[in-house]
Amino acid sequence: MTTASPPTQRTRNQLLRSAIRVGVAFLQTVVVLAGALQWQMYEMQQQSTMQAQLTQTQEQLRQTQRARDNVERHLDRYRSIEASGFTAPPDRVALIEALLAAQTRLALPTIRYTLGPTVETLFLLPPQATPWSDPDRVAPAQIAYQPLELKLVEVHEGEWLAFLADVQQHAPGWSRIERCALRRSSALGLDVDCTLRWWFSPPTSGAAGQ
Repeated sequence: MTTASPPTQRTRNQLLRSAIRVGVAFLQTVVVLAGALQWQMYEMQQQSTMQAQLTQTQEQLRQTQRARDNVERHLDRYRSIEASGFTAPPDRVALIEALLAAQTRLALPTIRYTLGPTVETLFLLPPQATPWSDPDRVAPAQIAYQPLELKLVEVHEGEWLAFLADVQQHAPGWSRIERCALRRSSALGLDVDCTLRWWFSPPTSGAAGQ
């Protein structure tokens, strides 16, 4: 009967080299798989970032489109307001000239007026205007008005209304009646005592006191 001889040193060395080669191959495989996984995660992160940027750009594009549509819808109205002088600084001289010119055109008796100093105030938008307001505007817009007291003596109601319409048509700005009292003075007509506010926008420090 023959017996197996113990492994020689050469055999042990071969087994050791084989084990080392297997270990190195395993480590290489792990490194390759880890790199591939890291690259895949990087690509997924980049795709997520690009998708977020694309979504943000699309939303900005939609907001720009809505803003452009809003401008186009209100462009004619803005041009009308601009033509009225509302967007110009307060002009006391032009307002007084419009008063005197209307008096002359309608051949009215002497009128008395008091034009107060320019008052600056905040223009607060109503709640229903929030959807189309500027989201980047921190503070409300500022506008200005000039208080105007008018007194006419012994005029007919139609003359007073024609006078007011004439001034509103030719004077710069936009007016609103704050208070008005009409009293019959005699058979000849009415005494009119009214206070108006003449609005302008925007106010400027250099022109506010004209």
